[in-house]
Amino acid sequence: MPEFKVTLRQGQKTWVEYVEADTWKDALSFYKTVSTARVVKIEQVVYRSNEEFVPDDGSYWKMAKVIARRDGIARQYLFHNIKLSITPQKLAELLKQYLRVANGKIEGVVTVLWKR
Repeated sequence: MPEFKVTLRQGQKTWVEYVEADTWKDALSFYKTVSTARVVKIEQVVYRSNEEFVPDDGSYWKMAKVIARRDGIARQYLFHNIKLSITPQKLAELLKQYLRVANGKIEGVVTVLWKR
């Protein structure tokens, strides 16, 4: 059965809850019926790891901020805990291979900022 991540908001508070339902519309109908909070986002969980936690040895870049572009449209990505072996060139190659901007292939990476 599909699992959904439901984000609700009311006032200054935000909650994230996980539920199983036949469809996202069923999850939305449920929350509209039982909660005064507004559903702001429903995402289907398509992957969940059962692996144990990875120990934190601190040997990584804490964050990389990347601006990628396509057809004059730019998108900022923030990535956390990047392997030290990943170079800016390798990161750009991987972005172009796996991710998208405005529903199309990334043409170029404008900037990469690293935080250690």
